[in-house]
Amino acid sequence: MGARPPKRRPDPNQTKARPYPNDFPQPAAYACSMTLDDRPSHPAARSYVLMLHREAMPQTGRVLGRLENMVSGRRYYFGSADELLACLTKDVTSTPTRPQEPL
Repeated sequence: MGARPPKRRPDPNQTKARPYPNDFPQPAAYACSMTLDDRPSHPAARSYVLMLHREAMPQTGRVLGRLENMVSGRRYYFGSADELLACLTKDVTSTPTRPQEPL
């Protein structure tokens, strides 16, 4: 009889077979249903640029500067934190959250 060939050792670089996707347990169903809303959560009509004046010092309570609506271009100048909030309130109540559809 002839000599037997030597046993092949497993290749250490050989990877094991990956499990199939269906081998994993299925995720639990959502506890609540999701409501789809076509309105954006952060509408562009409420985007602002806040520019503080060079002499403003918010850490001491001195807040002055300009607030500009990025969509309408309206600008509001304020000299205190209360005036800033009043400017925001005025703009939010006068600007529709959804832009008009073109005709």
